[in-house]
Amino acid sequence: MTRHRTQRTDAASHLWWALRRYTPLLLLLSVLGGVAGAVAASAEKDRYETSALIVATPQELGETRSLTEQLPHFAYAVFANGRVAARAIDEGSLVFESDKLLDEHVPLAIESDKLLDEHVRLEPVEFTLAIRVRGTAGDPQLARRLANGVASVLITEMNSALSEIATFKMQERARTPEATIPGRTRATAPFGVIAGIVLAAGIACLSVLARRPLIGPDEATELAGVPLLGTLRLSRKATSQAGLTPGLGAMVRRLSRDRTLRCAFVSCRGAEKEALRLASETARALAPNGRVVLVATEDCVSLSAAHDGDKNVYVVDDPRSAAIDEQCPVVIAGLSADHDISRIVPPETICALVVRVGVAQAAVEDAASQFADGELAGVVFVRSR
Repeated sequence: MTRHRTQRTDAASHLWWALRRYTPLLLLLSVLGGVAGAVAASAEKDRYETSALIVATPQELGETRSLTEQLPHFAYAVFANGRVAARAIDEGSLVFESDKLLDEHVPLAIESDKLLDEHVRLEPVEFTLAIRVRGTAGDPQLARRLANGVASVLITEMNSALSEIATFKMQERARTPEATIPGRTRATAPFGVIAGIVLAAGIACLSVLARRPLIGPDEATELAGVPLLGTLRLSRKATSQAGLTPGLGAMVRRLSRDRTLRCAFVSCRGAEKEALRLASETARALAPNGRVVLVATEDCVSLSAAHDGDKNVYVVDDPRSAAIDEQCPVVIAGLSADHDISRIVPPETICALVVRVGVAQAAVEDAASQFADGELAGVVFVRSR
């Protein structure tokens, strides 16, 4: 039970980390979804709706209850057979002034289901012998003509097909509507925002599943198989000579082991800048106690410039330089796990693997496997703030 609970907690922590990491993407997709929804909503034309009322009179009074129950089915059956829409057009019941119906994307050679789906629908009036025919269009006059025209043809068809059961007549003709009705896409803006959030969350989930990102120091030490030397939170801005990263001093003491410090900061994939910075700050932290040699296997020029004002920090580009003696601390920077570490670093050098939060777990495993037994002293886990 405890194991399963821990696994669920780890999965939730990874997902929460991924959501925070992809917050800019989440915001961007949410805004784009809202904008797309707003554009779709603004592109929809105003629509008008009105209705005509058809009532039925049963041939026999005893059939009233039965006809009330069956009238919606009769009306739908007649309406759906295609003849109502065809006759409404062929007989001129719908007047196509200024091609307004064409503007509604309904062709003259109209299909009945097209007319039903987009412009006309039937609504039985519950517990009565009445059917309401609703017409909807982007023009109020066209909506009125649709309702009245289709209702008239429907009455003719129903009187012809159902004359033995009842007679049908127009009880109330449709009037020209004055106010518009809400469009079907009015809610697309909030739906677009929701879709953007869901898409961003899906990307975050896929990232967690595909990369298995590293989000905690315990995972780093378990994967590398070595102890944790320190967890450091690096500021995005480079520290000055007076302000070193908190916790760096304690980490240097762990590396020293009561002897002259000789260490190399080796970067795991994606932590090159952090490893270089830790080596530079370590040299600066040791400088007040005497001479320190900072070996820059890469970016020697930039490191020399960064320590131009540090009297006791000597920057060289060769780990076997003559400037190195047995009495002074040596800090090696610019190494990555892809290098042949044993050929570059001198004997008895302590290697610290610098791992950054968010790196794939497979990258940590691969980096740790590059070291021979005893070469890797521990892991330095770094976060940015």
